[in-house]
Amino acid sequence: MTNTPGTAGHLVVEAVSAESALASVAQAVPDVVLTDLRLPGQSGEQLIARLREAHRDVRVIAISGAPERLAALDAEGAGVLLLPKPFTTEQLNSAIEGAIRPAPRSFISRLLRFWTGDA
Repeated sequence: MTNTPGTAGHLVVEAVSAESALASVAQAVPDVVLTDLRLPGQSGEQLIARLREAHRDVRVIAISGAPERLAALDAEGAGVLLLPKPFTTEQLNSAIEGAIRPAPRSFISRLLRFWTGDA
């Protein structure tokens, strides 16, 4: 595992396998996990499933050069952002920013929070 400055000011923690990624996440839960679906040992799909078991709210971006694997993951409703290969640095940065940025609350959600005093 290495720590290097990432693109657009993000700190990147690199893991060489699903197992080492899970060990890293156990030490400090990141804002986003970016994983290829093709990994040595456990697959990216297995990594995502284990991440979801341990850290339901962690945001995941799955990358793959195999569109059928991304389609299968999407069909499962795994709740991950999908980034097909090849991609540009701009597309990667956009995916990361999209994963980090909180989704805007809907009007009804804001209204309910206002009524319940949770606004």
